[in-house]
Amino acid sequence: MDELKIKHKNLENALKTLSEALEDLEQLELQKDTPNLFSGYNKLYKSLRDSLIQRFEYSVDLFWKYLKKHQENMGVPILEINSPKSALRTACRNSLLTEDDTELTLKMIDSRNLTSHVYKEEFAEILLQQIPRYYQVMKKYLDKIYPKNN
Repeated sequence: MDELKIKHKNLENALKTLSEALEDLEQLELQKDTPNLFSGYNKLYKSLRDSLIQRFEYSVDLFWKYLKKHQENMGVPILEINSPKSALRTACRNSLLTEDDTELTLKMIDSRNLTSHVYKEEFAEILLQQIPRYYQVMKKYLDKIYPKNN
């Protein structure tokens, strides 16, 4: 199996776990007003939220590395794609990402970096609202770049 196909499969699996975490948190939110649901709602909520953020972090890492590998296969010099942001900007220049999606994915990298280096409750809540958009853009390019029939 070629390296790009492996990276595709790894990203696909990561996005699946991210999607599951989004669904789990959404289900918990739908049940939060149920009388006598359970006394540990806040603890479970924070645990699910933090799990979602962790899944987001590794999905982002796999996403940019997937783009990097695809561009390497296209013959883009490695020095042009040696960091997450350079890989995204180069993907835009090579028409792999739209300008709007590049802007969003650059913000996604910033968000991922903040979660990895600083943990603040307030930021976790803000990020929680952004992750669904980030998930959608990663999912959009998963198969656009390397269709499953390859």
